[in-house]
Amino acid sequence: MAVGVEIEHRLVLPPFSSLSDPNSFVRQEVVHLLSKQARVFIVLKTSLELGVLLFKEAKELRLVQKDSAWIISDPLAGLLDSVNTSVISSMEGALGVTTYFSESGRSFREFKQKFQQIFRSDYPNEDNSEPSVYALRAYDSVTAIRKAIKKSNSSTMFLETFLSTNFTGLSGLVSFRGGELMQPSVLNIVNVVGKRYKEVGVWSSKLGFSRSVDTEESREKLEEKTWKNGLIPTSFEKFVKVTWNSSINSWSYSGFCIDIFLEVLKILEQRYPLPYEFIPFYGSYDEIVDCVANKTFDAVIGDITILANRSGAVEFTQPFTESGLTMVVTVKSQAQNKAWIFVQPFTGEMWAITGAILLYTVLIVWLLERQLNPEYEGRWWNQLNTALWFTCSSLFFAHREKVYNNYTRIVVLVWLFVVLALTSSYTANLSSLLTVPRLVPSVSGIQWLKDKNAKIGCDGDSFVRKYLENVLGFHPDNIKNISSQYDYPKEFESGNITAAFLELPYQKAFLNYYCEGYIVSGNTSSVAGDRFGGLGFAFQKGSPIADDVSQAILTLSENGRLKQLELEYFSSSHNFINGGTRNKVFRIAKLYLVQHGFLETEKTLGGNSSLLAVVRMEMLKPSMAMMVDV
Repeated sequence: MAVGVEIEHRLVLPPFSSLSDPNSFVRQEVVHLLSKQARVFIVLKTSLELGVLLFKEAKELRLVQKDSAWIISDPLAGLLDSVNTSVISSMEGALGVTTYFSESGRSFREFKQKFQQIFRSDYPNEDNSEPSVYALRAYDSVTAIRKAIKKSNSSTMFLETFLSTNFTGLSGLVSFRGGELMQPSVLNIVNVVGKRYKEVGVWSSKLGFSRSVDTEESREKLEEKTWKNGLIPTSFEKFVKVTWNSSINSWSYSGFCIDIFLEVLKILEQRYPLPYEFIPFYGSYDEIVDCVANKTFDAVIGDITILANRSGAVEFTQPFTESGLTMVVTVKSQAQNKAWIFVQPFTGEMWAITGAILLYTVLIVWLLERQLNPEYEGRWWNQLNTALWFTCSSLFFAHREKVYNNYTRIVVLVWLFVVLALTSSYTANLSSLLTVPRLVPSVSGIQWLKDKNAKIGCDGDSFVRKYLENVLGFHPDNIKNISSQYDYPKEFESGNITAAFLELPYQKAFLNYYCEGYIVSGNTSSVAGDRFGGLGFAFQKGSPIADDVSQAILTLSENGRLKQLELEYFSSSHNFINGGTRNKVFRIAKLYLVQHGFLETEKTLGGNSSLLAVVRMEMLKPSMAMMVDV
C-alpha cells in the first residue's frame, strides 16, 4: 500500500442472522487470529450484534490488550452510545472512526433538547440520552424528503429533486453525487476508555488531524490552507515561486530551486526520461518531509534544510547550497567625536608603535651627530631637543638642519620612507572619517539581545525557532514568527523585532532585495558557528533517483552552472541600485497596479514560509511522488 502497510489476513463473517451458533463460529475464527503475527485489527462494516460478539470472544482470548490495537468504523463506532457499559468495557483501548457533526450550532442545541425530552419519557431507565449521528441523519433525511416533496409534482420529478439536494443539516453536508450520498470530509476519532469512550480529535481532508474543527486555531489553519482568490503570500519567492495565470488557467513555477531541478532533469534525460508533476502543498517543512517518509509523495524539491532527524526519515541528495544561521540587524551611524577625530585614523597600538619609532630615531640621530655636527653643542638636553626637532620636522619634510655623519644619512633615509607611509595612510583614513558615514550594526551580539530581553524574528515554519529556543537559549515569548520576507522591514521599523535570524541562503536573498539599511552582525557566515547540512532535495528512503540527482547536482557544481545560478539570484550587483529608493518605488507601483486591476491576470500563490510545490514522478513506479517548496 502507499503508506507501507500490508494486510496479512482477511476475515469475512456471514450475517449474524444466518449463523445457527454465532458464539462458537466467531470463537473459532478468532482463534485463527492468534496464529497471525499482526496485532493491528481493523473492523469494517459489521452489525452491532456481530461486533459485540467479536469483541467479547477476542477479549476472552486476550487479543484485546496492550500489545494489540483495534480500530472500528461505522456503523459499529457510531453505535457506541447504544450499548451498555459491559459491552463497552470489552472494547477497552479501541479506536473508533465515525462521522463528525458539530454540536455548537443553534439548530443542533434545539434538536438535542427536544430529542432528550422525548427519549427520557419513552426510555426512563436509559442513562445515555445523547442523540447519535444516526438520529441526526434520520432527521436530515426527513428534511430532504420534505424539501423534495414541496418542489415536485410527480414521482420522477421527486427523485430528480431529491438527488439534487444540497444543504447543511445536523449531520453535516447533505448532497448527492452519482446517485450516492457524498462521504463526509470530517471524521471523529474516539477512544474507548474504561466503561465509556471519549473524543480524542477529528480528521479533515483539509486540516489533517486536530483537536476540533470548531476551535479558532483550526479555523485559522483551515483559512491558511484554503486557496482564497488564488493569493497566499510566500516567504522567500526567490527559492520557489508559484504564480497563477488566468489566461491559460494554470500554475507556473519558478525560482532558484526550480531552476536547479530543471538543470538536473537535463542531465538525467541523457540517461532516461523522468516525467514529473508539480503539486502545491501547504504545511511546515517537517510536515512535507513526513509526507515523503510515509510515501504520500516521492520527494521534496525546494529549500529543505538537511538535518539529522530528517535524514533518518528520508533520503537527501547532495546539498546544492550551504546553510548556517545568521543574524540580520539594522545599521546605525557611529557617533563621531569631532574634537578628537584627528586621533581616530590610527589605533592606540599604532600610535604607540609610531611614537616608539620616533624616539628611537631621535636617539640614533643624537648619538651619531653630537660629535661632528656643530649644531649639537651645549648641554646634552639641548642636543636632544635639537635631534627631536629635526626628527619631528621631517614628518612634514620641513627639516633644515644639516647631517654630517654618513650613517645618520642612512637612518634618516629609512625614517623618511616610514614617514611617507605613515602620512599617506593617516591622510586617507582621516579623509574617510570626514566624508563617509560610519555604519555599524545596531546589535552587538546574541548575549546583548538576551541581556536586553529583546524581541527577535524568524521563520516559524522552519526548524530555526526550536533552534533559537533549545540551543541559543532565547525565551519563546521573545521570538516572533515572520511568514514573509516582505514583513521583516515593517517589523524592524515598528520596533516589534530587534534582530532577524535567517539561514544563510535566506540572508543572501534578503540583503539582495533590501540593499540598504541592514547588515549581518558578527561572523558573515554564521552567528556562532551555527552551521547545518545545507539545502537539498529529499526522496523516499532507498529511492534510486536520489543518487542520480546527487550526481547531477555535483555535475552542476563542477561545471560552474550552480555558481552561475547563485549569482543570477543572489548577487548584490544585480539589485544594488539605490535599494531603499527602488523598494519604495516598487511598492508604490505595485499598489497602483492592484488598485487599477492590472494584477488580475497573474496572482502570486504562497503559503507559510517558502513552501512547497510537489512533483509526481512516474518512471520507476506509479505511486511515486515528488514535492517542491513554494
